[in-house]
Amino acid sequence: MIKETGIKGFSELLKLKTILFPWSFSTDIMHLFFENAVPQMFSHWSGKFFKNNLSSNDYELSKSQWESIGV
Repeated sequence: MIKETGIKGFSELLKLKTILFPWSFSTDIMHLFFENAVPQMFSHWSGKFFKNNLSSNDYELSKSQWESIGV
């Protein structure tokens, strides 16, 4: 496992009684929204979110709409 991940053991921070995981760490907005939610929404709006195309959704943007937005 060490060779695969580079993780050699538990963090030394776990020894500190004043740190409560995960409550001691604030939410990272950049990773929460820009690495997760925003790409998912673009997939949803472009019709690529679901694997099947069984229904047409009013919220999906057409290729011409994406081009007019500049994406």
